[in-house]
Amino acid sequence: MGHRNERSKRGHDLVRCHMPGSPRPNGRGNGVMKMAGCQTSPQAQGWYRASRSGCLPQPYSRFISLWEALCAWFRDAENISKDTQRTQDTAITNWLKKNLGDWHKRKLEEREYGASVRELKRVSPIGWMEGLKRKCDVEITDESDFGQIVVVIYTVRCNLMKGGKPANPDPREIEVCEAASQVLDPIVEWLVLGRDSGGVAVNDSAGD
Repeated sequence: MGHRNERSKRGHDLVRCHMPGSPRPNGRGNGVMKMAGCQTSPQAQGWYRASRSGCLPQPYSRFISLWEALCAWFRDAENISKDTQRTQDTAITNWLKKNLGDWHKRKLEEREYGASVRELKRVSPIGWMEGLKRKCDVEITDESDFGQIVVVIYTVRCNLMKGGKPANPDPREIEVCEAASQVLDPIVEWLVLGRDSGGVAVNDSAGD
């Protein structure tokens, strides 16, 4: 199988190859077969290898697990049976901003949670990525503004789960994922288990 690297118009390396038994990229044949294996980014290759090795970096796996737990809780709480992922994620972030602002302000008084929020603020701004292109930055300027916290966490989610991050994270990516997970964890614990580290029940600490 022959391979050659070339620079794409978007500025990242692609590996072009011809799969045995499939039409060559410039030949005739089914369009899907032309695409299969012909343009493969290092990100795609890395994530596929990670799936085969069963070894996903712990900062990634923790964040993904927390986000999935949050999504599952929201589906249960809102009795959602059919919804697109994008619509659901938007609904989740809007719900968090609307309902957990007061909880967040009270929680900031706890040493561990307050320290986690400050650490997430420290690692911001975080680039909002579209593929490998940095579209804009999101930042926490006010620790008490839960809306800013939610946007930063959601940005980490989008960057990680839409193919813009490598399977082998560099120190900066590890730092950001760990900081986001440290803040997301008590939020999910409170919603999923009905309590937080202080033993406050959900119904006793409602937001707006």
